[in-house]
Amino acid sequence: MNIRLMRVSAGLLLLGASSAILSQTAPAIDSAVYFSFFREAAGHVVPRPPGAPPKGEPSTLNGDSTDLVPQSIQDAMGITDEEAKAVVDEATACDEEINALEASAHALVFESRLRAANDEKPSNAIANQLREIEARRAGIIMNHVERLKASLDAARFKVIEDFIRSRQNDGVFFPAVKPKKL
Repeated sequence: MNIRLMRVSAGLLLLGASSAILSQTAPAIDSAVYFSFFREAAGHVVPRPPGAPPKGEPSTLNGDSTDLVPQSIQDAMGITDEEAKAVVDEATACDEEINALEASAHALVFESRLRAANDEKPSNAIANQLREIEARRAGIIMNHVERLKASLDAARFKVIEDFIRSRQNDGVFFPAVKPKKL
């Protein structure tokens, strides 16, 4: 009798665990990850004419020239030129807004570091202001994510989100690649 009860309990436990696993959605992407993605995407020029030579100087690796070229957003993510333009435009706007916010925070950061260098206790007012700036920073980033989401249909935004999620631990979203053969 105890064995039957144990089997039923184990079966119910497995059933509950598998239904919980199946009903889970992908975890939210942190604003810092979105910002890293935006910073990298903001550096891309989109769209480039097919077959156009790489812009600027040749790539180098440890000081040696290579035949590597920056990977296009379209190729990396599997999105259209229009979608890539939306990504780059929103990324650039976010980058500009964050740069302005960070510039306004320089004096606070400097004062905080001076206090730390003099072994002084950080000022509560400065700490609160820095926390407020960090919250505004996260808000700016997520606002731009929402604007990008609104500019695309849900399925296409999911393609971008899945790409970000898949590369968030790689350290680079758009690595250099060998040029396409025409």
